[in-house]
Amino acid sequence: MVLPPTLRSLARDPGFVAIAVLTLALGIGANTAIFSLINGVLLQAVPYPNPDRLVVIEEIIPKLLRQFGPFPVNGRHLYEWRKQCKSIDQVAAIDSRRMTLTGGPAGGEPEQIGAAYVSANLLAILGVQPRLGRGFLEEEDRPGHNRVVVITDSLWRRRFSADPAIVGKAILLDGAPHVVVGVLPPDFRFFAHHDLSTLATLEARTDIFRPIGLNPEEIGLMGDFNFMALASLKPGVTREQALAEINIVQASIESRLAAAEKSELRAAITPLKEQMTGQTRKGLLVLLAAVGAVLLIVCVNLANLMLARAMAGKRDATIRAALGASSGQLIRHVLAEALLLAALGGILGIAAAYWGVSLLVRTAPVDLPRLENVHMDGLVLGCGLALTLLTGLLFGILPALRLGRAEPADALRSGGRAATESARGLQLRGLLVASEVALSAMLLIAAGLLLHSFVQVMKLDQGFTPASVIATDLTLPAARYKDDATRVRLLDRLMLKVRALPGVKSAGLVSVLPLEGEGWADVISVQGQHASVMERPIANYRFVSPGYFETLGIPLLQGRFIQDADRNAAPAVISETVAKRVFAGENPIGKLFRRGDDKEAPFQVVGVAGDVRVSSLQKPAGMLVYVPYWYRSRMKLSLVARTLMDPVLAAPALRAAVREIDSDVPLGEMRSMEQVVSRSVAPRRFQLTLVLLFAGAALLLASLGIYGVVSYLVTQRRNEIGIRMALGAARSDVYRMILRQGLSPVIAGLAVGIFAALSLTRLLNSFLFQVSGYDPATFFGVSGVLLFIAALACWIPSRRAVTSDPAAVLRYE
Repeated sequence: MVLPPTLRSLARDPGFVAIAVLTLALGIGANTAIFSLINGVLLQAVPYPNPDRLVVIEEIIPKLLRQFGPFPVNGRHLYEWRKQCKSIDQVAAIDSRRMTLTGGPAGGEPEQIGAAYVSANLLAILGVQPRLGRGFLEEEDRPGHNRVVVITDSLWRRRFSADPAIVGKAILLDGAPHVVVGVLPPDFRFFAHHDLSTLATLEARTDIFRPIGLNPEEIGLMGDFNFMALASLKPGVTREQALAEINIVQASIESRLAAAEKSELRAAITPLKEQMTGQTRKGLLVLLAAVGAVLLIVCVNLANLMLARAMAGKRDATIRAALGASSGQLIRHVLAEALLLAALGGILGIAAAYWGVSLLVRTAPVDLPRLENVHMDGLVLGCGLALTLLTGLLFGILPALRLGRAEPADALRSGGRAATESARGLQLRGLLVASEVALSAMLLIAAGLLLHSFVQVMKLDQGFTPASVIATDLTLPAARYKDDATRVRLLDRLMLKVRALPGVKSAGLVSVLPLEGEGWADVISVQGQHASVMERPIANYRFVSPGYFETLGIPLLQGRFIQDADRNAAPAVISETVAKRVFAGENPIGKLFRRGDDKEAPFQVVGVAGDVRVSSLQKPAGMLVYVPYWYRSRMKLSLVARTLMDPVLAAPALRAAVREIDSDVPLGEMRSMEQVVSRSVAPRRFQLTLVLLFAGAALLLASLGIYGVVSYLVTQRRNEIGIRMALGAARSDVYRMILRQGLSPVIAGLAVGIFAALSLTRLLNSFLFQVSGYDPATFFGVSGVLLFIAALACWIPSRRAVTSDPAAVLRYE
């Protein structure tokens, strides 16, 4: 079979083809996979009609903005906006809950289900029609009329065997009957807790929707701020117009506040898509820049290889030129080789990207928003094909232009076995090496800074000892445990049972685990304080049982912890930060304070505990106030137990203990506190891992490029080296000569890379923790590694040159 000229040319050099195709597959595949992540998370529109009109509204108290950021929405304020704002088409409130589902055709144990209490118009705002039944009626959004639910398709199939007769039937939620009025379509996606920063308590997965049944007249003008507000703007209305109108209403609310509540009120409006992706946008763009740098290094490396190959075939090209081949024909031949190599690498890379996308989705942190949208689609495939064409042109154009200048007379003048490369050609190859070293240096410095930052995060004092501690969530059925007394009796029995289990050293209860969210935030009102309510210190209140502090290993700094003997008192333990900010310069033990409700009996400080990280290791320790769980017993609590064994092995015994106390109390996921810590840094670890992989690939490619250039340089000068050594030149002189020529472009590229990295560190500052963007250890470390690898890449071919026999070299020539 007669092969086309391009295929014949490449078939004569299978080693070069294999290297080129594999490196291209690496670059194109990695870029295609990361672009699929960018596309799914950042580029795709939110899956609702008129997505450009959907916005999230938050409330702002300017004096507290720096400390707390925007607030969720007060229900009374939302009601006022709905009545008075003409620019808003509809606005809905969303609150997150967990409900206990019992029974069902498939039976099974009680199950905690993520639920959303929503305004009746939410589905209309999202443009969603149930696949079975209907949505909510307006009259079902009133207190006492809201025991109806709409369920997701996945819950319908998993728990109710996809029975269409479920519509109109009652199911038991929290021990009370709720009528199922609709089943949502299978492609409906609701927001998870990581999608919207406004409401960190949204469940990771929501399967049940129930009307809020809100009576706004019962909510104080400065009552709880606990709702997410999702609004649809009227056609043609800008966000600025809507915000101006809402702020007029906010000013009206502010004018009606009592003197003790006086505080400036404002609002903020954010497009829904931006709210969902704002926390991850920068991180994903950094990943895209990193993998793009790897692809550029691939192109530079292949351009160098193609240049070497072109110069090796220069004599053939000059002969072809002498026989009448035009410059255009020579250029087209080289470009055809480059594009064919790119096509082979692109096909292999896109195939690898399918596997890479699946791996990304499996290993990505669970709080990466819109992860379900990440897959290979037409846009991602088109991007891969475009990259394939672009890379072929990028690494093929320089060799093509160099070979296209072949002069027919060169074929007659070339008396040796091969034409040597001109000084200009060597300068061009050195420039390419300097370019890939500069790109590698930038990427390695970024990876080094992120790694140093991650190490600093992991060295932080978490405030507790996670080893050997297991945790799980439990939700009490509201119908059975309607009041504080019955809930406290159940929890007391449960604590006695768990503490008596073999291998359990201690156990406790808490309303929100460390690193799992803010929880209930309220003011601290100290006697004699005259500031308005919203200007008083705000802390996260934790409801805990005796034994909680000992179980988590939270240190006691002053006083004592909460004890069972405090049942008839109102004790509180405060964190060290609260003691310093609220009781600065005073001994806090014995001090009295209240929450926002002045009608309640005050708490008395009995102890000061060490600071604990509230929602993130990177954030400063929050203000925490611990009060007994019997003060206001919670329907949802987390159970923690310190064990004398691997905590995972204690999970079956914990489940059995809860089931023995009450089989209708569902347990959530069993997780060790070490897993909780690990999950809190999962986004940072995911980003760091990918950047380190790309930086490692860049370093490998750069070292191969340096080796290839120096090896080619030694081959070009082998006769000169042989003559020098025959005339008595020392090996050390030859080493220095080769190292000087090989390292010159490396040093130049390193200098450019360091300067560029210094200019770009501003972009990385938001990802760094307790590490300066100008960290000298990172810059010197990266420089040392690059110079060492470059020196090694230069030493290998130079050693081969100086150990060869000069007489043999001269005879060969």
